Amino acid sequence: MKNNRLFNDFLKNTVNLNQSRLDRLDASSGAVETFLRGSSWEPNITLWYPQGSWAHKTITKPVSGAPFDADVIAFVQPVSGWEPRDYIDKLFETFRLSDLYKDKVKRWSHCVTINYAGERKMDVAPCVVTNIEVNGSNLHQFHVCNRDANHFETSSPIDYTNWLTQKNAVCGSNSFRKVTRLLKYLRDIKKTFSCSSVCLTTLLAGLVSDFDKDHEDFSDTPTALRTMMQRLDGYLSQHYFKPRVPNPFTDEDFSDCWTEAQYHNFKNFVNKYRIWIEDAYSEKDRNKGIKKWRKVFGSEFGKGENLDQARSFGKRVASIFAPRQPDLAKLVASDSYDIIDFASVVEIDNLPSDFLNLSYVEDPIWANSTGRGLETFITATVHRQRGEGDGATVSSGRIVKKGQEMKFRLNLKTGTFFDWKDYQIFWRVTNTGDEAANAEQLRGDIIREYRSADRWESLSYRGLHFVEAFVVRERDSALVSRSAPFLVAIK
Repeated sequence: MKNNRLFNDFLKNTVNLNQSRLDRLDASSGAVETFLRGSSWEPNITLWYPQGSWAHKTITKPVSGAPFDADVIAFVQPVSGWEPRDYIDKLFETFRLSDLYKDKVKRWSHCVTINYAGERKMDVAPCVVTNIEVNGSNLHQFHVCNRDANHFETSSPIDYTNWLTQKNAVCGSNSFRKVTRLLKYLRDIKKTFSCSSVCLTTLLAGLVSDFDKDHEDFSDTPTALRTMMQRLDGYLSQHYFKPRVPNPFTDEDFSDCWTEAQYHNFKNFVNKYRIWIEDAYSEKDRNKGIKKWRKVFGSEFGKGENLDQARSFGKRVASIFAPRQPDLAKLVASDSYDIIDFASVVEIDNLPSDFLNLSYVEDPIWANSTGRGLETFITATVHRQRGEGDGATVSSGRIVKKGQEMKFRLNLKTGTFFDWKDYQIFWRVTNTGDEAANAEQLRGDIIREYRSADRWESLSYRGLHFVEAFVVRERDSALVSRSAPFLVAIK
């Protein structure tokens, strides 16, 4: 399933670099340009030009609190007598003489980096512009400076940026840039493959042709993502050894970012993620589709959907049981209503199975047993503290008070003793309601209990929650029993 709205939210809230950071980046860039133009650095700056993912509009929010970076090119006129290394070394020395920048800079082979307290960094690279005459025409040549090798390297950053802009225009709806950001995020969050941003961006751009204009393969973001991953996987499958990934305007080969082993790893994971993406795209069930997209992009995808479904769960439950009590219509419609108010006067149990298909609930992974299964059910007791002796028995759907402890026990319907030594027992505890959502404790994951038929839980959040148990036969990992959900209404 496409889930277009969730893709838009995911890009906006998780993947894209937020506007406040972009604004700070613009301000920092302007301040550095002003400083250099007024400094003693000899080269005359003819153009101050954003470069890399910032200029290409494929910059992404860094994961795990890492600093985000941006590249700037200072196009300069040549200085008589200067060697390539001089442009870098003297730029570094100029920053070092400044009280503002002296403790923030570091020099590399092609640039000087300014670090802003771990939050962001900016690479400033000089590019020397020379004029040559060809057949009576005056042409510009651009060379970046390699300090380590002390030689000039041909570059064409403006042409390259314009090329990517044209590819994005062909795809329409900004979809080329969105797909590039999504795949850079996938690389950074999964950490399963390596590929430099310029190599990845160039590979993707090479897969777009003028025939793609207004084509349905780029009709929306998830469709464009599927299209690009199909094409990338197909292209890589034709190259056993790493192919050249040339800059269309220079002799640069961006595949230098890989060893052969790294390329094969990249190729394998592109194939793997392409299959996952196609599976998620083709899924008809909305919540199953969300879970499959999370398999690709992690738990941040559709995170707002979790909260919406958790908070609206009580209303949905009430909509099933309210017709039995018409006089409660006003209660259900009121702003102050919650499911516990409803459960105090209406018996709630045996919810339809689709009600438990929430976007944040983990699906069981085991195949059902082909033989006769076990019939099990859950009982529960309430205790003042965990580990306490006999507690008060509570049935499913009854109201219990917050702050207590609850012990759940898995039982055979035959009522006879059962030796669990050949089985594994798993539990799934799912919370709903505003309190659990606000505390980021919706849970819904499957938990192993190592053959114990008992599980303790604290009663912490007002709302309707449910507990389930799964019994898996150890010898063949077959699911032999799945209990009915036990509903817990916490007041």
